Amino acid sequence: MKKKRKTILVILLCFIATLIFFYILGLLSLRVFDGTYVYNTSSLCFSKDVKKVVVFVPHQDDDLFVAGPLIYNLRNKGVETKVVFFTDGNAHDNIGHIRQKEAIKAQARLGVPEKDVICMQFPNRQQGDTTDANGVSSIALRDSMKCAIKSIIKDNKPQIIVCSDLDFNRDHRLLAILFDESLGELLQEDVYYRPVVLKGFSYQTSYNAVKDFYCMNIRSTQKPHDVQNKLYETDVPAYKWTERVRIPMSGEMVTHASQTNVLYQALEEYRSQWVRDKTRSILNGDNIFWLKRTDNLLNEASVTVSSGVFSYLRDFKYYDSEDISIRHKYNLHFDNYLWEADTADSKPEISVLFNSPKHVKELVLFDDPTLERNIDSVDLFLNGKYYQTLKQMPETGLPKRVFIEFDELVSSLMLKNFNCNDGLSPALAELEIYDKPIAEYINCSVLKIKSKENDDFLYRYYVPKDVNSLELDYYAFGIEGNVIWSLKNEEGSHARLDNYRIVFGDGFSSCTLRLSSKDNPNVFDEVVFVKESGWDRFLYSFMTTFDKCVLDFETWFYRNRIVGSFIRHTTFNPIKRLLGIKTI
Repeated sequence: MKKKRKTILVILLCFIATLIFFYILGLLSLRVFDGTYVYNTSSLCFSKDVKKVVVFVPHQDDDLFVAGPLIYNLRNKGVETKVVFFTDGNAHDNIGHIRQKEAIKAQARLGVPEKDVICMQFPNRQQGDTTDANGVSSIALRDSMKCAIKSIIKDNKPQIIVCSDLDFNRDHRLLAILFDESLGELLQEDVYYRPVVLKGFSYQTSYNAVKDFYCMNIRSTQKPHDVQNKLYETDVPAYKWTERVRIPMSGEMVTHASQTNVLYQALEEYRSQWVRDKTRSILNGDNIFWLKRTDNLLNEASVTVSSGVFSYLRDFKYYDSEDISIRHKYNLHFDNYLWEADTADSKPEISVLFNSPKHVKELVLFDDPTLERNIDSVDLFLNGKYYQTLKQMPETGLPKRVFIEFDELVSSLMLKNFNCNDGLSPALAELEIYDKPIAEYINCSVLKIKSKENDDFLYRYYVPKDVNSLELDYYAFGIEGNVIWSLKNEEGSHARLDNYRIVFGDGFSSCTLRLSSKDNPNVFDEVVFVKESGWDRFLYSFMTTFDKCVLDFETWFYRNRIVGSFIRHTTFNPIKRLLGIKTI
């Protein structure tokens, strides 16, 4: 009997020892792929005039989905960053006070102090709320929301503003519409204030993105697969996927395990929201935005139209809607956003008179995205003289960009002789005119090496055994001119550059590839290429299995109704502290 007990005890001890061994091995393996090898200080640069950035998001947790990596990058570079939450977080279970405390903790993880976390305290509305974009059908409330947004912008005068866009959540839609409306009014009030505006999604490119985190070479954000209208590339018809702004990640966010990732650690602070299971969707190799320029020359010009509401052409607001409820997830109807010529107007035209002559470089037209009508062609006149006929407007509302080469200064611009399908009246959501290219307007720059095959940003790249070469490309934003490719340790690395292709020889083990701007060598990117070994593959497989198990267990644990109630209820805080469970 004693021998049997002894055998059971030995087996039990061996089992416990095995668990401890694998647990320790799992923890050690996490450190092998923790992102500390990533050189990330120069692939993203901000100009010296960038002193302050403000990020507007609707709810407590959208800060991480929309701009978590960018916020972390900004704070690492010493840029003052304020995060503004539109709602009070009280939609469910009256836990707004808890969510606001969690937001402070989450932002602390990204380096944002409590004083720079602002809550505007507007009601967090239920998804089924069918009231219009005013919230409670009150013009006064809409105006008070806009006043609050304007006040924050005026008080801080940020050089960069980030805001969430038309996700299918009603609060997201409301903030996106009111922000654009508010900023549009400010831009016409102050012709000298021209911040860089980046709009991003919480759901499409983050919360509901493809679950592709576990990969030997980190994947970049994939094109949205869950859009409100399948006609469009994103939930904003005017956004073209190939024109997205891609922000590279800091090393602490280029990890192969969630537990060592700073963004996951920030997500973990939102315990009341159970968002840690979204880690596999939101952790990617880039942070995605769309640039909305604020230097539209129409803000400084006199605009007249033959008929219709001309203010819609320059209100900075692409779209509006009178019903933003969730029941319109896949068929959101746009209202009050189009310059539309009257049906009785036989010769519709738009006339722009600049307050002083301009060097016009680019004209951008945003056609009606509803497919009900499309502008087939329109004639462009500069200084009263015919310049060219603009044709082939995108049917789905994507921008029609016209680059202008005109030797004279432009005092007036006119669009007339519209030709529309089915003889309908012309309509435009927005008209933009610029006197400089993007590179001269923006105050940040990105230069990043990427794979030509799948468009992924490259950080540390593990070269599979059967791969002898890799086609390369690069992403540049805010940079003009040529770039220079070079292998830092070409001798002895058994690797060489062949134009935009890196070739790996038989004895290849590792090499470092550098890409730099020819005009500004201080803007550069470096990627280390390492020949993948059997040990790397084993350790990676073991680490991801370990990480998945921990993440799945935490997700199950915190989503359990009983556990969730225990975690949320402050009465049990003393017991939770004894058990080592974080309180909220």
